[in-house]
Amino acid sequence: LQDPVPGATHDPWACTDKLLEPGQALLGAPTVPTNHREESFDSSILDSLSSTFLDATLSTSQLAEILKHVYSCSRWLPLGLELGLRLRPTLERIKLQNHVIEDCLIAMLDAWLCKQDDVGLKGGPTYRQLIGAL
Repeated sequence: LQDPVPGATHDPWACTDKLLEPGQALLGAPTVPTNHREESFDSSILDSLSSTFLDATLSTSQLAEILKHVYSCSRWLPLGLELGLRLRPTLERIKLQNHVIEDCLIAMLDAWLCKQDDVGLKGGPTYRQLIGAL
């Protein structure tokens, strides 16, 4: 470990109001190179990871996670159409069977994750598709 900043406590969660010099580490944190030619960031790695995450096929086991991102969406029917679900019979059935908007949204997302109707033609259930539709 490097020496802590003068005046800082040894508590790793403690804050300090002391300013650090460029490249100086705080309580053993790795230093940032001051010469940017020493280490170059390969953005293609980030692009690849982002693409892998965005294009991975989603499943019904991820419904709760997806709901965290779209729970406030009250326009579930146009979203369902954009995701590849058909108005008749799928979205109309969801509307008739559910009387609360949130329940309609959940049922619509479940139908999307189950690849009903034309979901496969739209690219399947992926975060990229969901973001594009929103």
